[in-house]
Amino acid sequence: MFIGPAECKSSVRYGDLRINRLRSVLASGVRPDGVSGQNTEAAVSVDRIRPAGGPGASDDSLWRLLYRYLWPFPYFRDVTRGKKLERQQSYRHNRAMRAHLPAFALKWALLTALCFGFGTALGSVAAPVVVTACFFVTGSWTLVVCVLLLTAWFWLTRFPELY
Repeated sequence: MFIGPAECKSSVRYGDLRINRLRSVLASGVRPDGVSGQNTEAAVSVDRIRPAGGPGASDDSLWRLLYRYLWPFPYFRDVTRGKKLERQQSYRHNRAMRAHLPAFALKWALLTALCFGFGTALGSVAAPVVVTACFFVTGSWTLVVCVLLLTAWFWLTRFPELY
């Protein structure tokens, strides 16, 4: 696999860990296609640099994993920026990723049901009104996110080509 000039400044999917693949390949002295005998899993990784703890070690905190499990928006690209070709490619990428939206919407619908369930349960017992209100307000916010995800999924399913 040849790394061309367009791929020199590629960034990782999650946006917070940006690496320059060409520099890492040159620094390690290993080609990414595995031709060299020194290529190991830890030396060159397309998605992220592996921590020193070994191949199974993870540097993600619980909050980071929860964020990646619940928040789908980093997986999609902005179709309002760039030239026409870039916008088309971004829209096609979003259409390819739309298959994951129902799963995210289901997670948010479950959170909505839990928040409204806890709010209803606390409303029937002697609990502070503020706590009950917090559950209902949070449930309303999660319902908005769920409706937004379903709307995006219907939009990306209905309109195959935007440009």
